[in-house]
Formats: sequence, structure tokens, C-alpha cells
Amino acid sequence: MGPGFLALSPAERTVRLAGIATAPWFTTLAELAAEGYYADPGNGGNRDERSWVMLGYEPRLPGSR
Repeated sequence: MGPGFLALSPAERTVRLAGIATAPWFTTLAELAAEGYYADPGNGGNRDERSWVMLGYEPRLPGSR
């Protein structure tokens, strides 16, 4: 099994991630993490709209300022 991920050098981490990047389970995991990170806070993710703030997104109806 080898050393834990955090014990690897940055180059070794890159190699390890490249080996699983296209695996179906990893793709699903990455998609679910992104959905939670950028989700509407009313659905349980994106606490305090922080990811929206980092992107400069303002949740409002078009034309309302």
C-alpha cells in the first residue's frame, strides 16, 4: 500500500492523482464535492455563500440592484 498521501512529495502526489483522475468513482467524488462547494446555501452547502463571494457572484434577480 505504501506511505499515506500526505507523506508523499508533491511530485509523487501528482503521479498518484493522475493514476486515479479518470476512475469513475473519483470523477463522481470530484463532481459531488464541487456541487456542494458551489451549491445554494439553502441546500446545505456553501456556508455563508463564501464560494460565491470568491467568484464575485451576487445572488439576485436580473435587473435588481
